Amino acid sequence: MNTDVEDPSLAKAAAKQLMKRLECHEETGASDMAKLMEEHEHEAVDYDTGIDYSIHGSPKVKKGKHCTLSEMTQLSPRHRLVAEEDSLKWSMMAVRIAVLATACSQTILQPNFPFLAIPGRTPYSFPSTDPFDFSAALYFLPMTTLLGTAITSAFIGSVSDRVGRRPCILLCMTGMIAGLVGQWFARHTFWGFCAASFACGLFCSAMPVAMAYASDVHPNRAKKDEEIGAIVGFNMIGMSGGGVVAILMENENLFSPLLVGAGVSFAALIFCFMFLIEPDKCLIPKDEESDEDEGDAPESINWCLFGNVIAGALLDNIGSSGLFPMALAPLAFKTFYSDFIMAQQDPIMTDVAYKWLSVCVALMVIPGAALTQPVFARIGAAGGCVVGNAITGVGIVICLYITRIDPPTTTTFAIFIVALYLIFPLTVISQLSTGPMLDMLAPQDRRGFAQGINMTVMSFAFAVSPWILGVMADEIGIFETMWTCVGVSFLAALVNSPLMFAPALKRKPPVNYQAAVDLEDQELVDRALRGDWVPAKFIDDLNYSRFQKGLPFLRLPIKEYQDDKENVKALKKNAKSDFEYHRFVMHDILNDLEQPDGKRKNIEILNKTIPPQADIDADAEAMGRWFTEYLKDGGYFLDGGWPPVYKQMIMQAFPPINTDGELTEENVEPTVLRYLANMNRFLREDTQSRANKGFRNSVIV
Repeated sequence: MNTDVEDPSLAKAAAKQLMKRLECHEETGASDMAKLMEEHEHEAVDYDTGIDYSIHGSPKVKKGKHCTLSEMTQLSPRHRLVAEEDSLKWSMMAVRIAVLATACSQTILQPNFPFLAIPGRTPYSFPSTDPFDFSAALYFLPMTTLLGTAITSAFIGSVSDRVGRRPCILLCMTGMIAGLVGQWFARHTFWGFCAASFACGLFCSAMPVAMAYASDVHPNRAKKDEEIGAIVGFNMIGMSGGGVVAILMENENLFSPLLVGAGVSFAALIFCFMFLIEPDKCLIPKDEESDEDEGDAPESINWCLFGNVIAGALLDNIGSSGLFPMALAPLAFKTFYSDFIMAQQDPIMTDVAYKWLSVCVALMVIPGAALTQPVFARIGAAGGCVVGNAITGVGIVICLYITRIDPPTTTTFAIFIVALYLIFPLTVISQLSTGPMLDMLAPQDRRGFAQGINMTVMSFAFAVSPWILGVMADEIGIFETMWTCVGVSFLAALVNSPLMFAPALKRKPPVNYQAAVDLEDQELVDRALRGDWVPAKFIDDLNYSRFQKGLPFLRLPIKEYQDDKENVKALKKNAKSDFEYHRFVMHDILNDLEQPDGKRKNIEILNKTIPPQADIDADAEAMGRWFTEYLKDGGYFLDGGWPPVYKQMIMQAFPPINTDGELTEENVEPTVLRYLANMNRFLREDTQSRANKGFRNSVIV
């Protein structure tokens, strides 16, 4: 970095920095300060502070004050979000907690709704639910909140694009707290409570803003998907957590959980206020890595296919309501609870049992989400959607006929619960297929729009369909309503079937280099000899075969960086699989070293496979050129560069593993262990769970 100061404004900045250094230490350096001021006396006034730094009026240096460099140069929050990993982690944790608190507060009374919807059932039940009967009233209560959420979700994403993610999340949290308190005061009448619930639901829209936030701060698609998966996971936990609170407070006023929800939301609001940082999208580095296995993004939306996906998803959500919540209430609730109460008998399903079942069935989304990735990889998202639709229809029929067994017993109740819990995760696959299909249909710059439309439509369906089905159950009967859901599920499968044959929704199969069984595969050998990426395992297997035949190892060329730029994406994309294979090799070597005479045998093999020193030196020199050109191309030398810092970064990334200059029986084990430790560090930076990958496509809000 050039240290000559010629620009007067730079002189002023340099003076300010030197002043900071002098204030943080004792009197050392005062002469340097005076010398610098004298050289640039004509520009020694800081017009931001009005302080005269000239030699004739130099400021007094404080004595004995010590501070660190980080204290001298505090970054603004938007800079810390990009430059400091801890700031990003805490900010994302604030987003997750906001989603958790929202979901918890949104569902915190749900297990109590069946008992509130029966006038006179408890001291806290509504005096009247006119004009609705039980089923319609039961689903009208949550519908009011979800309807408010759906309305806000339609536009809050675009609003947050203009005014910022942080203000929208803070507004949602504040409004939700006020809404929960309003619900408490409106608890004495059915319609007053529904109106307060609708108002509260208008502010329960942190989820779409949170997903947009994850897209803002994670330009890398894999990282973004992982974070979105975590956000949806927190949403699921919050939905179940709200129900758990209601169950634990069953001996209190049935509306008391609202106050707990308000308290939790207030704590989440304070946490967000302290740690949530507004992202500056101009500062977030763009990720240039393309997802080869997803094919190229289209230039425009295919509205015919887009409408097909939305229509199929709408039907799917209506049909899925037959399995949950309709199969649990009113079907199981009437069969195993209310019919017994009406007959003045002890019910098979107690109040607490119903509450726990309604809470825990939501957790079955987690295994369903984990199943989506292998299913989509085998038959595609469209195929998974059709299969999920069909399973939903069959599952409703199974649950329906279990409850038709007369008389209902503890055994039939147990069979019903097992069937519901086994079938429900499989039906989730169809609901989680909408997200990836819309991703494949939308251009990159319109994916947010596509997902916003999807979330709005699905939110309305999720809110309204249980209530409509509840009205049908009261008017035409539960049995007939459940069969209607079966028909809608199979209709959804029929509507979604054409999507299985749409070229735009077919994933481009990844090149399966690992499938090469024949080590003479000339195409892969040619790729390796050109310096292109091939799996580390293939190279290892090929060299082992050559070693067995007494041939030298294949020497992989190191191309000049400019000739290798097209290969960089493949190297980055496949780094994890290569790292994992190298880790496996290190484990294998360490196990061999544990065997009798293992160190000597391994050193003998290594000595036979090490290339000539001239080749090693040539490769090292070529690697150095490649790395330097990579740094230049990545922008590290635009300002002249910081060689000492780059050296330190290299040393951090590549700590010494052997300083003896050779491999011996004495140092081979610690050398391999140090290499393995560094490889594990790289792998820790690139982990993603299967459940998170599935959750990222969830449309449940």
